[in-house]
Amino acid sequence: MIRKWRNLVLFCNCLLGYGLYFNVDILSALQKDLQGADTGSCQNVTSNTTCCSECVGLGPDRYNQLYAAYAWMTAATVIPGGYFVDRVGNRVSAIMSTCVAWLGTSLFALTVTGHIRGSSVMFPLMFCSRLLLGAGTGTALIVQDRILGTWFADNLSIVFSINVVALRLGNVSNFLLTANIANWIGFTWALWVGAALCSTAVLSAVFLSVLELYGKKNSDKKLTSIPDLSEEPVTLSRQIKNIRLLPKTYWLLCVTAVCYYSAYLPVISNGSKYIQDRYGYSKTTAAYYVGAVYDVSIIIPPFLGLLLKKFRCTGLLLSCSAILTAPVYLLLSYCSSIHPLVLTIYLGITYTTFAVCVWPCFAMLVQPDTFGTAAGIAIFMQSGGVGMTNLAVGKIMGTTESSDTIELLSKYRIVFWVLFTLSVLSAVFSVATNMADSRQNKLNSIFMKDPVPIEINDETSSLLPHPRTESRTVST
Repeated sequence: MIRKWRNLVLFCNCLLGYGLYFNVDILSALQKDLQGADTGSCQNVTSNTTCCSECVGLGPDRYNQLYAAYAWMTAATVIPGGYFVDRVGNRVSAIMSTCVAWLGTSLFALTVTGHIRGSSVMFPLMFCSRLLLGAGTGTALIVQDRILGTWFADNLSIVFSINVVALRLGNVSNFLLTANIANWIGFTWALWVGAALCSTAVLSAVFLSVLELYGKKNSDKKLTSIPDLSEEPVTLSRQIKNIRLLPKTYWLLCVTAVCYYSAYLPVISNGSKYIQDRYGYSKTTAAYYVGAVYDVSIIIPPFLGLLLKKFRCTGLLLSCSAILTAPVYLLLSYCSSIHPLVLTIYLGITYTTFAVCVWPCFAMLVQPDTFGTAAGIAIFMQSGGVGMTNLAVGKIMGTTESSDTIELLSKYRIVFWVLFTLSVLSAVFSVATNMADSRQNKLNSIFMKDPVPIEINDETSSLLPHPRTESRTVST
């Protein structure tokens, strides 16, 4: 009975993330349509332009502003969102956050429909829609990880890996399907399909809330001892005190994540157009190649989870992935002889390894009664950095697309140097994180002289935080 509840909770938790993350990068799959200008009848098209009868003409700068809006709104809401989750619990938070995200995706689709499209209010409404999506997704991510920390305290590495697979399936589905849907039934309908898939996240949140409530009450009497923070609210003064006690290793890890994601995510948001401009591929093929980053993320996380559970060297693997990521930005910029698919797969391997490692590292460093707020701080810093990088990329690329290929590629080269610098900083801070943790070895417990065994007597007790490993049973 208990296994059934755990499996259903995990399935609904993953489905919730799938619906949200299908829409996070839907702009990238449709970058040409959003960024390019309408060429009207598509006659007399020059060699430097492409026929685009549905393009809305945002340009590189405003296109990247939409990504910055998403990132900054995520940053602005995750700290109060983390406190909100700690205070009201999983069920209410899951439903509210997914509803906000769904409203954002629906509003974005509405902006390119009917008389709104091409009007003066189109871009402001697009901007607002991305703000809503950022607010909902950021809080929903905290809820997801909090649920995993509560129900799977004994198996964090594996369930975090499964959750990463679900999120990446959403990204992969977007890059595989959205451009094709736009070709088949139109650019506008492709956005409405994304909004419909986001509604599955709302349904999953409702079902997940029912499972959590009913499962804890009916699976076994011991489940009622799992703390429900909606009944035991965390006071603000207590949270502030806990934040002051966060270890130095936590803050170093935050900076590592900020630098890494600030370099990686702008490649995803602008990669489709770059591959079209640099290599001459079509919109759908370019989307496939960028999506290959996430294809890898579906395959290897479970194996990495098992590997980390056996060898317990999460911090070291984190540093290796950060160091190995840095060269890919220069290769994308200077080595046109290397097929872009090879480089995106390489980036996918290093990124997936980093993602599978970094969030369990946060779980190992933060006390349970602070994990919502601590996760909010981490995502706040990460999203703020990503938003600033996206804004910088937009300013470098300009307000309108350059028709001169040489000038366009030189702008891309400046962008990749910025991303390379951020990636190097991420590698440096990841090494500093491991050095700061070298005495306690929370991130690399394989080096502990006398590791504390985790004793799980039966399946029921696996749902409860072990008293000696409580600091590991947290959400990110």
